[in-house]
Amino acid sequence: MNKNLFKTKWKSKSFAVIIIFVLLFLSNITASSQIFGISQIVKNIKESRKSQKETTDVEIEPLAPLPKGAQLKTIRYRDGFGGYEISGYVYKNKFVEEQSLIIKVSTHHISQISTIKGIYFCEEGISYIDGYATYNLPDLVRLDGIFKITNNEKNTLSTNDIYSKLKVETSSIISRHWEDKYKKTTIYEDIQTDGTSAISIICPNQIVEFVLLKQLDPPIDRFMQDYFGKQNEVKLTFTPKNDIFVGTVGIDGYSKMRFFPKEGEYKYSTGEIFTGTFNNYNGIRIPEKGKMIYADGSSEDFNYNNKDIFEAFADAKNTNISPTEIRDNLKIEKQKQEIEKREKEADRQKEWEKERKQKALRNQSLIAKYGEEVGNLLIQKKLALGMTKEMVKEVVSEEFCEKSIFQIGNNVIETWYFNLSSAASLARELGAYSQAANLASQSQTLVFTNNKLTAIY
Repeated sequence: MNKNLFKTKWKSKSFAVIIIFVLLFLSNITASSQIFGISQIVKNIKESRKSQKETTDVEIEPLAPLPKGAQLKTIRYRDGFGGYEISGYVYKNKFVEEQSLIIKVSTHHISQISTIKGIYFCEEGISYIDGYATYNLPDLVRLDGIFKITNNEKNTLSTNDIYSKLKVETSSIISRHWEDKYKKTTIYEDIQTDGTSAISIICPNQIVEFVLLKQLDPPIDRFMQDYFGKQNEVKLTFTPKNDIFVGTVGIDGYSKMRFFPKEGEYKYSTGEIFTGTFNNYNGIRIPEKGKMIYADGSSEDFNYNNKDIFEAFADAKNTNISPTEIRDNLKIEKQKQEIEKREKEADRQKEWEKERKQKALRNQSLIAKYGEEVGNLLIQKKLALGMTKEMVKEVVSEEFCEKSIFQIGNNVIETWYFNLSSAASLARELGAYSQAANLASQSQTLVFTNNKLTAIY
């Protein structure tokens, strides 16, 4: 037998034996792997491969001319923990650069991000998306910027053989967006190239804008409370009137984020400008101390001690009238008050003149009726012994007194007792306070003998 032929046959037989031995070894491994759960892992990988699909269930408009043969596809990956899907234009098993890409994530691969949209590009072999990401966090809603996107060990975004979780890193953030549905507040942060942040806060009927020397950090409420007491340049726009305030502001309440001006310049949409401090009275923006330039060009110094101005602005909360109209209405109201005051004064003068004339006529009548001596006494509401009851009645009303009458011989004695309580009650009815007070000041008892006053005590 040829030795070479023998060696060849021996090698063939040896190779076959080795093949058989390897197959038996692998079968033993497969059998043992069931004990250690390896077969389940292999099964999951196979199922994940089967779950990968390429469909065109989204619509994305191309942003630039596409390579011939490029197709819009949706690549899906699922496992027992959730998954993700990537929609975009694919050419030669790669996503086309400078085209839109949409990534939708289901829990728990990236528990915070729900969607990423933007322009896909590669740089130094690394995949990026220039766009925005939406989040499932309670406050943070959206980030705008550049995101590093990978789904394999090569730091790229693959369209096939995607068996690992999606990884997202923020490469360069341009803006952030928070939203608090309970407080009906939305916060936008635009990060500038110099490291500062331009903040915009949209609240019910308010827009707040300012520049922050660093990035905005949660918790937002606590930050706002600490920050606004120190910030001097805050722009506050009140909608829908579009009044604009620039200066220091405060925050009113925690349940709803509401801002109010403290000190600075307030430009009204109707043309007025107020520079100074404000009083946040029951949520009403009332100029407190400073200078107001009205729409007609005139100006006025404000002082918080001016009660009329304070009340005028406080009453204007729901009338939507301008400071100029408030000033004009206040002037009109003051003119009305002056007119009413003059009219009342004129009425008092007329009434006084009428009383003066009536008093003069009465005095003339008393002197003419009783003579000058007795008449002057009665004019002065004075009583004298010897006066008749008729004369006394010119000064004292009988209704203010209680009477007793008795006779001693030929003399008829009549006594008038002044009753202060009954006099006061009757005086309220008759309006005769002066007569009651006059009698009370002179005496309490009058005695008449045969119709003439004989005793006063």
